[in-house]
Amino acid sequence: MGHSKRASHGSFKMKAKYSIYLVGGAPRCGKSSFARYLMKEKQISYTSTDIVRCLLESRIPESGINGSDGWEIKPKKFYPYLRDLIYLYDDLKLDHCLEGEVVSPESVRRLGNDFNIRACFFGCTSLKPFELRKRAGSNDWISTLTDSEIIEEAKLISSQ
Repeated sequence: MGHSKRASHGSFKMKAKYSIYLVGGAPRCGKSSFARYLMKEKQISYTSTDIVRCLLESRIPESGINGSDGWEIKPKKFYPYLRDLIYLYDDLKLDHCLEGEVVSPESVRRLGNDFNIRACFFGCTSLKPFELRKRAGSNDWISTLTDSEIIEEAKLISSQ
C-alpha cells in the first residue's frame, strides 16, 4: 500500500490531528464490544483487524499471515498491515478505531511516533477454560484446544 510522506522538520515528525484508537488484548475479553461502544460514543468508524487478518490469510497467502500462529507472533507479522491501515485513515483525515489481538503495546509504541494514537488493552483474569469455550464462535480457534492448552496459551499471553 502506498502512502504519502509525512511533513517533517529535521528529526521531528508532525503528528496528525486525527485520532486513531487502538484496542488490543487477549481473545474473548471485550475488545469488539468496547470498539463498538467507542464507535457510537465518538461517532467514528471502526475496523476489526480479525477481518483484515482473515482476508490476508485466505486471499494473499504470500503475506505470511497465518491464523494458527501463536499470540506472540501475530502482532509482529501483522504490524506492516496495521501501519498501512493507519496511514490510510490518516490520509482520509478520519478519526478511526482499530481493534484486535494483533494490536500490541510494541505496535502502539512504534506508531505513536508518527500518529495521534490512543490505545487501551483488555484482558481477563478469572475465566476458566470452559467459560472461554462458551464465548467462542463457530470458527474460533479456542474451540479446538484442550483445557490444558488454553491454560498454556493464557500463560504465554500474560507473560508478554
